[in-house]
Amino acid sequence: MHNLSAKVLCAILDSRSWTQAELADKAGLPASVVSWHLSRQRPIRDDHLIAYLSALQRRERQELLAAWLRDSLTGDIVADVLNLRDDRVREGVQNWTPPLEDPHGAMLNWWAHHIARDQDLRDIFVGITRKAGYPKLWA
Repeated sequence: MHNLSAKVLCAILDSRSWTQAELADKAGLPASVVSWHLSRQRPIRDDHLIAYLSALQRRERQELLAAWLRDSLTGDIVADVLNLRDDRVREGVQNWTPPLEDPHGAMLNWWAHHIARDQDLRDIFVGITRKAGYPKLWA
């Protein structure tokens, strides 16, 4: 029952050196729920999945979501969902990002303005961007 999701969640805990209690706190879930999921006693419900995703980094989110889909859906549906090559909405889905709300929008505008004007900040930003996995942006 949801073995892959639990396995991925355990691997994330190990890689982060988090305890179950820390994950529960970061995800805003009761510690007993996290324990049930990790011990495979209960499947990860969609609302719990969303809570976990909010506590994780991008790559971890991708891994957990893919595992959850494999655990929760039939093989042909998973293949359709995870392989969007032939889907006309792919570009729109890939390019969509939720709008930023204040103060995040204001903060992003401030950073963009100062990075564009300051060579040292721009160099730091390029390094961070490459380390985050976007090397093609600064070829």
